[in-house]
Parts: sequence; structure tokens; C-alpha cells
Amino acid sequence: MFAAEKIVVPCSLAIAQQRGEDMTKLRLLFDAGAIDPDWFSPEFLKQVSSAHVEQIISRIKGALGPLKGVQVNDGSGFLQFENARVPVRIGFDKGERIEMLWVGSPQLENLSLEDLVQKLKGVAAGVISVFVTVDGKPVLDEKSEKPLAVGSAFKLIILKAYEDAVKAGDIKRDQVVMLEDHDRSLPSGTLQVLSPGTPVTLEVLAQLMIKISDNTATDALLRILGRDKLETISPRNVPFMTTRELFQLIAPGAGDIRAQYKAGELQERRKILSSLNSERLPEVNRIARFATWQDVEWYLTAREICELLGELERTPALDDSSQPLFEGMDWQHIGYKGGSEYGVLNLSAIGTTRQGHKVCVVVTANGNAPQAEDQIAPLFADLLRVAGTSPG
Repeated sequence: MFAAEKIVVPCSLAIAQQRGEDMTKLRLLFDAGAIDPDWFSPEFLKQVSSAHVEQIISRIKGALGPLKGVQVNDGSGFLQFENARVPVRIGFDKGERIEMLWVGSPQLENLSLEDLVQKLKGVAAGVISVFVTVDGKPVLDEKSEKPLAVGSAFKLIILKAYEDAVKAGDIKRDQVVMLEDHDRSLPSGTLQVLSPGTPVTLEVLAQLMIKISDNTATDALLRILGRDKLETISPRNVPFMTTRELFQLIAPGAGDIRAQYKAGELQERRKILSSLNSERLPEVNRIARFATWQDVEWYLTAREICELLGELERTPALDDSSQPLFEGMDWQHIGYKGGSEYGVLNLSAIGTTRQGHKVCVVVTANGNAPQAEDQIAPLFADLLRVAGTSPG
């Protein structure tokens, strides 16, 4: 999901090599003046050229300086630089040529939480909110009570309503429901390609909503749970929009109705949303060309997101620590949800360290220009990592 200095080349079999060979090849990549294509397998070069690898390594060295050391074991470890370490994985074919190479986002070292916030302020467009808690206690607070547009992070509200309904016995995780025509939304996701009447379980909807941010799964679950339940959880977001309705309101040509919605009282807003039922979805390639979050969006504070994550941390939908951003952190658990649209970026995570400390980090940026996700996301991951290594 996140743009970083990384190369990912999948292979059916990455043959484990001795630690010494891993270190030698990685040093060669970073120390050589030019990269020889013969160092890579034909399968690798079909997907990534050696020139592209050389460009990426050059950018890494330009940003972090010369390589200081390599720490790898069975093809996985870290590249050590002066003030950062970089997760890396490498694998070889039978001819000892590189068949798989993955270089993750740099993990900055010797920086405090405050240092990281200053770096975030330097790259974010507009206003930024940052909130970090360790074992439930705030350790860093930058505008944590300011409501900001959060994009798909609003789906945590729906997940809470879903989990509450499961606990109350109102619904079951394996309950089968049918997709309806008006559930269909725009990507992200995959369910929009399915026909109305397709059966799915509620748990599949919940997990797709969080794990791949499926908008059609989100709107189907919202319909089944009911707006009233979501509006009870989040009164600021009344009326509670579907993703389909948001896309219709921010589409090109919808400026007048969007202005009416922004200026309208509650009943007028509900009337506008109801009128959208007869309107078609806009074309996906015509969305997100300018900032509209000031007019229509879902708004949450960083504190509210941390509270939601705290309640939902061990739910199946958040039981996933596979985000590439968290590579090498070796925590017991990390649950993640984020959201973005033009000018909006939210990154939110809650995790438990190996020592048992619970850490929550929320970063939200709102501006009139696209957010630099490729720079903000690694700093967000650094906040989580640094907070976890210095609890309390």
C-alpha cells in the first residue's frame, strides 16, 4: 500500500543461503559502483531491471549515507546505516543468483517522538494531528482533540457496531446475507464486481472492510447494521454516509449539491442523501482530483480513533500484523487501519510489544494538496516503534 524504497520480486522458491553469502551479496549491491545484471536470476530481471535496482539503491545511499553493516540470518535482517536501519530480505536460485529482493522502509534511529513529530510537520500538507499512548497514557499529544477528515479510518466505527451486535447476539459472524445493487461502490476493494444477490457472510464483509478497505463490503455492512447504530456511536458524523454517497457528492459536476449538503441542516442532509439513491455512481477515474474533505467526509479526533482501536484490537478483522511498514518489529500483535483521499491521510495502529506494553499511534493530515504518503507512512511506523521501545 505504501510507497517506500523497496523492491518486491515474488518467487516460487527462495532457496535459503548461508548467512555469509547473504551478507556478501548485499554488501556488493551497496558498495559496487555499478550493478551487474548477471547477479540476478532471469525471473527477477523479467520483473525488475538491474538499472531500476541501481536507481533505488542510489536513492537509499543518497538519503542515508554509506552502508555501515549488514545483519542477516536465513535471508532476512537489516541493513545498518549511520542513523537508520532498513529491513531487507534476499533469496537465491540454484545458481546463487539473486531471485528475491525486498528492501523496506528505513527505520530512523536516535530520534525522539518529538523529533519525529517535527519531521511529520515538515512533510504533511496543511494541519496534522499526532497522538501516541503507551499503556493507556498519552506520551505525545499534537491536536489530538481536533476533529479531522480521516478517510477510510471511519470504518472502525462500523466495525465497532458490528462487534457490539455480535456480542449482543443480534447477528452471527457466519450469518449469510445477499449483496444488493445499492451496496455497490467504487474501489478500493473487490466486491463491487460481484452481482446483486451474491451470498456472503457478515464476517467476510467485516474483514474485507478493514483488511483491504473494501467499500462495497463497507456499505453492505452499514445497510445491515443500520445508520442509527453508527450515528449513536459517532454523533459528529450524522447523517452517517455510505462510501457510495461520498463518491456521488465529490464527483465532478456535484459542486452545487455538495454545497447544499455542507450548508444544510440535518433533515436537509438526509433528504439529499436519499435523493442520491436514484443517481448513478461516477466513473472511478474522475474522482479525487481536488480537495473536498472540507465539505463532506467522516471526521474523528485522534483520541476517538485510539479509543476505537483499544476496543477492537483483538477482533478478527484487526488481527493482522502483516503491513510492510511494521517489518522487523517483532511485536505480539499490531492492528492497523488507515484512510486517504485527496488532501487526506490517516494512519492508525494499536499493538502489543513483546514486553506486553500496549501502544497506540494515530497520525492524521488534512490539506489542500496531496499528502506525501511515502514520507509520512515510514515516520508513522517510526513513532510506533520508538514508543514501543521507551514505554511510559
